[in-house]
Amino acid sequence: MRKVHDKPQALWKRRGHCLVPANDEAEAMLRSVKEQAECVATVWSPRSVQQLRLWWGGLMRLLVDNDIFPSKKAASDATKIACGHVETVIMPDDGEIELVPESIAFGSIPQAEFNAIMEEALRVICNRWIGADRGDLLAEIEEMLTPPERKAFGRRVNARALEHAGEMA
Repeated sequence: MRKVHDKPQALWKRRGHCLVPANDEAEAMLRSVKEQAECVATVWSPRSVQQLRLWWGGLMRLLVDNDIFPSKKAASDATKIACGHVETVIMPDDGEIELVPESIAFGSIPQAEFNAIMEEALRVICNRWIGADRGDLLAEIEEMLTPPERKAFGRRVNARALEHAGEMA
């Protein structure tokens, strides 16, 4: 199976029922197709940076901070194994089976596949290792990932909204 990073890195934008080139590679690719010629294309969406940040800076950090795993890499590998995102390796000499965690890097899997892994990871972390509700876990991670300046701004806005609501009562 070809990995995402093996594909040409042409970027396209959707406009109505059409895809239009969004970078030089896509322009060159389009120019290489003769007018009215049919062609085959594989379309996939770029991965979410925010979701990968949630994985490493939120979920894996939380598992380390709670002494469930010694490092974010160990937490990530264990989570991928628990989610079944593995390659099974059978040792040729003794038949021993090893589960090797597969990559979640941008070039290794498309967004839709990572969405499924993320959902399973949330389930595994909540049910097996943290013992928390999914909503509570996500709220705690959002708090961890929110920069201090945004937290302060949010508190001021909320405080003003509460004061205003009190004045109207």
